[in-house]
Amino acid sequence: TGFMGITGNKGGVGISFRFYESTLCFVNCHFASGEAQTQRRNEDYQTIESRMTFTDGINHSYKDYIWYTPTTPNSLAPNA
Repeated sequence: TGFMGITGNKGGVGISFRFYESTLCFVNCHFASGEAQTQRRNEDYQTIESRMTFTDGINHSYKDYIWYTPTTPNSLAPNA
């Protein structure tokens, strides 16, 4: 899958901003589906964690509040 079978389609996007004295970070990600892909999802999460940086020069680990919203694979979602 992905673009013409050349690139992948898993990843994440984030936004960070300051709200009064707090720095907020929102991250949305799309991971591999299926119960057998747990290790890959964990690895993809770690990759996103380590690579995500913002224009203020610090990574999101140093933000005051972080919200992660991963895409839940249909095979793992309750009542899907």
